[in-house]
Amino acid sequence: MDDESLRHNVIMILLDVLVTSDQPLTVKELVSKLGLYSDYSVLSRGLRRITGRGVDGLPGILVFLWQYPSLFMVRDGKVSITSALNLYDSDKQVSEQTRVAIDFYEFQLRRLGAYSVPMSRVFEMRSQASKWVKQISGQSLSQLTDFIKCHSDVFTITSDNCVVLCEHLSRAALNGHTITRIDAPIELDDKVYENTRIIVNTYHGKQIVNEIFKTTNVVTVDLEGVNLGSVRGSITLVQLAYLPSDVMSDPKCNGFTTGTNNTRIYPKIFIFDVWSNPNLVDICLKQLLESNDIKKVFHGCEDDSYALHRDFGVVLNNFIDTQAAHTVINCVNSKGSGQQSEAIGLNGLFERYGGYGCNPLKAVVKKRYVGNSHYWCNRPLSEEMIYYAAYDVYVLLGIYIKMYSFIKQINGQNAKYFEELNRKAAFSRIWSEQDRHYDRPNHYHYNRDSTTTYARNRRGQQFQHKKQYSNRSKTYR
Repeated sequence: MDDESLRHNVIMILLDVLVTSDQPLTVKELVSKLGLYSDYSVLSRGLRRITGRGVDGLPGILVFLWQYPSLFMVRDGKVSITSALNLYDSDKQVSEQTRVAIDFYEFQLRRLGAYSVPMSRVFEMRSQASKWVKQISGQSLSQLTDFIKCHSDVFTITSDNCVVLCEHLSRAALNGHTITRIDAPIELDDKVYENTRIIVNTYHGKQIVNEIFKTTNVVTVDLEGVNLGSVRGSITLVQLAYLPSDVMSDPKCNGFTTGTNNTRIYPKIFIFDVWSNPNLVDICLKQLLESNDIKKVFHGCEDDSYALHRDFGVVLNNFIDTQAAHTVINCVNSKGSGQQSEAIGLNGLFERYGGYGCNPLKAVVKKRYVGNSHYWCNRPLSEEMIYYAAYDVYVLLGIYIKMYSFIKQINGQNAKYFEELNRKAAFSRIWSEQDRHYDRPNHYHYNRDSTTTYARNRRGQQFQHKKQYSNRSKTYR
């Protein structure tokens, strides 16, 4: 099937879903409905071939929708069919097309995060735009600059000819942050690396878990691996970060500084190399992840929870998903109807609530992973891999500390909604698996030993022919 036929099929599927729904849908709601569509495989293959991303990658759908403003309208995070009235009203036509162009560049800048982006790089974004957007925003760099200047309510041009979203500027000013150039040299905090320890030995792993039970009641968790959300995926690393309970509860230090000199506090960070030693989960981490005594903090835990259950039969207990918390906090602040907000990354949460900072290696490692899906199987772990893995849980801990005052205010119906979102995020993928037999929502029945054995055998078979991944280091720092 050629590209034109694929585009036609994808357009017809999207139109059918939007017409059937009879109301604008958020991108996440649209993806959810597409998953129930009979021709889902056609849609996924079409989007992957046309945009380089499947339907599971939300930007892939948005990139496609932006190319057809005469059919689809994306405004305020919701997708709808372009009104026929706008196509025959010349005045409205111009305003709608201008709005589409503004939304396109706003979306592209939002994807990059809270950075100032050189105008030349913004101009390169035109390659993904529709003909209408290119015509309206200008055919040259100077014309695009004039277009950006005309919409100063959305964009700001800095003194070094970079573009920043006004929203990012206001949030940075509110939280006392500075906006840096996206192409600025990466600055890494050596203290994060120095406070990180790699664990591959179950003896040391048990010591770490026992220490966590004795000294704290909150730990942030993140996973790295190969296609974590896929049935054939594998977990390679489990990262933990925590601060002692007395530091977390001290209102004077609030988890960041302490003493009269405002000395910076760094959490302890542990990276469990479960790719080198899968027994680390069974012998050490399972007890922690399923414990009611320690609160586990994840961000977007759907894939992580599914992967832990798929590979090791782990069922999370006493956990918080900061994505769910952010949704409920927005609902409380806006006094809305409880509709789920768009997915937000760790960098977006940092912009909203503050914390230790962003992961400076996010874009770098993402490019490496796209080029090599088995990036996290490489051993020994490089300094870049250690920094990236450690920074994710380090940043998440700082965000949770800042969010905690908002989370404490969630009560009543909102508390029930929060619990529902948490459980849905962690267990929706597990509930959908036909070969898992347990009673929802409180009692789980599974054969952990057979699940773990299957996962190990599958992993061994999957990578047996890849000799470059067979050299697994047994050392730790």
